[in-house]
Amino acid sequence: MESYLLGLFAGDGWFENRGISFGTKDKHFAEKVQKILEKTYKKRTVLKLRKYKDGHELYIVSVHNKKLKEIFSQKLRTTKNKSKTFLFPDFEKIEDTRAFIAGIFDAEGHFRIWRNQPRVAMEIFNEKVAKKIHYFLRKDNIKASLSVCSDGGYRIDITSKRNVAILNDLYPFLKLAHLTGES
Repeated sequence: MESYLLGLFAGDGWFENRGISFGTKDKHFAEKVQKILEKTYKKRTVLKLRKYKDGHELYIVSVHNKKLKEIFSQKLRTTKNKSKTFLFPDFEKIEDTRAFIAGIFDAEGHFRIWRNQPRVAMEIFNEKVAKKIHYFLRKDNIKASLSVCSDGGYRIDITSKRNVAILNDLYPFLKLAHLTGES
């Protein structure tokens, strides 16, 4: 699960002085992440709700452990401005590569029906990683488009029942699978 957590962190995580944190609007998903972190690293986590002045809420899962912070920093080869500077880790197993990509999709992606077809899309601001994700999706025989957005992000779109089905079969989503009706 570490590969998945690295991907999720790359999308929805940040470094703290004493560790790492993940944020999500979904309490159920935050609880899943908390359990996975505790099981994977055998570390105590903290789950809290942060309410912002504008009314939105964010569930934050934190692990206060400097060694774990170093591990994530080394594997993603980044510390500052993480969302634009992290690098795609070199995994030995394709399952780890897919888990990492699934983590990023769970952080940044969304599912919807578009023109009567299922569609999974995400936008990230890291060109090298977007291109690498696109490469691996295509390598898995998933037709995916990669485009540059006006805000400087890179959008990956996967449309059609066939492509979304392959994506769900090969990539271990925890959040998107729930959104698409998978367990």
